[in-house]
Amino acid sequence: MQDSLFYNIVDIVSIYSGVDSEEIMTPKKSRPVTKAKRLASNILKQYGYGATEISLILNIDRKSVYDYVQTHEDWMDNSSYKKSYLSCISALDELDESGLNLKSEVDKLKIKVLKLEDMYEHIKQLILS
Repeated sequence: MQDSLFYNIVDIVSIYSGVDSEEIMTPKKSRPVTKAKRLASNILKQYGYGATEISLILNIDRKSVYDYVQTHEDWMDNSSYKKSYLSCISALDELDESGLNLKSEVDKLKIKVLKLEDMYEHIKQLILS
């Protein structure tokens, strides 16, 4: 399970960050890719991956992994990052509860539906406030 778990995490981060999962696992350093790597690093760390494993998965150095993990709380003050992080965690929790395998197309669609539901709730709150 641990071997395929990081693919699930990267796929979910890809959906919520808008960055292709293959790009997240390349050495690219554009702003959106770096934000996705930061998000993935902290989620992977939460799921028990070590700095060396994370650096190999995301194609970054260990120093970057430590930086991403150490500054996670500071980044949680950023509403965009926080929303993406919490949405990813929620999607992973829901997948864990249902025992789904994210590699199938149906599972990817389920994550997209969850994202649309989040967006709908956000728009509804904006309209009602």
